Amino acid sequence: MTIAALAQATILVDVQFYDAMEKMKLLRYHTAPVLEALVAKPAEIPKAEFLSYYLFHRIKLGQPGYQDYRSVGEKLHLWLSAIGECIDCQGDTLRRPEGAVRQLTEVSEHVGEAIGLAVMNRVHNLTEADWLPIPESRGRGAPPSFDFQIASDGESFVQVETKGSSVEDNRQLSSVVAAQKRKIDEKKAKLIALAKQGKDPHPSSLRYGTITVVDGRKAGNVRCLLTDPPPDQVDEDPRRFRLLNRVRHLRDWISFISPRSSVAAALATRVADMEVMENPFELNGEPLRRGNGRLFGFESFNFITRRHSTFMMSKSRVTDGPAGGVVLQVSAKELLFLGIREELLLLASAQEFDEIMRYKAEVGSLQKTVECTFSVGRFNELNLPSSIEQSAIQIGGYFHFRLEGTLNYSPEGLVFGILPLPEK
Repeated sequence: MTIAALAQATILVDVQFYDAMEKMKLLRYHTAPVLEALVAKPAEIPKAEFLSYYLFHRIKLGQPGYQDYRSVGEKLHLWLSAIGECIDCQGDTLRRPEGAVRQLTEVSEHVGEAIGLAVMNRVHNLTEADWLPIPESRGRGAPPSFDFQIASDGESFVQVETKGSSVEDNRQLSSVVAAQKRKIDEKKAKLIALAKQGKDPHPSSLRYGTITVVDGRKAGNVRCLLTDPPPDQVDEDPRRFRLLNRVRHLRDWISFISPRSSVAAALATRVADMEVMENPFELNGEPLRRGNGRLFGFESFNFITRRHSTFMMSKSRVTDGPAGGVVLQVSAKELLFLGIREELLLLASAQEFDEIMRYKAEVGSLQKTVECTFSVGRFNELNLPSSIEQSAIQIGGYFHFRLEGTLNYSPEGLVFGILPLPEK
């Protein structure tokens, strides 16, 4: 199973209220019109958005194996193999493979997380860049946390507990689904008690629960059931929280693509400054600067000459569009491109906060050509067919060759996809 094998452009999801009681409570939110529209017809979640959550969201947790692009590439290969074995992705939704009796718990959790967060995006106009994992408290007496997902839409804090399961028929509220609902309710009750004592470590002005249910029926879509854990009063500024999440996202992915670059260092310093400021908006419009005080001169991609920014000169690049990043080998037959849209560099360097907070890129999956760029040392470590080894061009300390593949463009500005290798 590869990214390319998830053939459909979108995943249809039936979003529904868990039951009449949850519907009544959820429709008291100011988002009631959006919720009513969302349950009226199947939601269409682009493949790129689903994969962005399924594959990359846990990078934010800082867990071992998710800290640099080589280790992430190894994890992606494992997760793509797992989803290929456990989820039927060949139609217009997600289904349990025919004949499958049990589902891997981790696959259900990842699918539930990806679908649940994508649904919440549509309710509150969010992207992956807005979500922040809540550190899980451990030890005796540790307070519960809502499955580590919190965001801000600029007006309200949004927190969500995401669950996922696999059943025979997702039209029925099976005992498995009911058990997940009980777990959400139990955590909700504990958080209510803590909030009354002023001890909730992560209060939220809006809380949701989502239960994503996959089944094996030939007809029908994956379902996402909504529940209503009650909110708390929050004193923190939602706009500040959203801004910090967005600049952290820029920092994390620019550092991921080029960890030793001067822009990554400048952005890390800027984020650290903003995190300790009561009003980080005081830095609005103050552009990043190099160590010598000069501004970063990231030019826009030139569609006529197909010229990329200087930042991308030693990176792997999409030949006909403004995106670049890194390429790593995930198997003897495939390379993986992991990159960003170059406009993220412009956002990061200019530090115009309104533009950063409202950024949302067009989503799609397109057939593209990538000029793969490797240092001599990394090139010699690759397992490539002879045709690629012979056609690769060395310029200075880098080797270059081109491959085609389907690239996925996500709302938060990520670009990623599998690049199949020729057989010989």
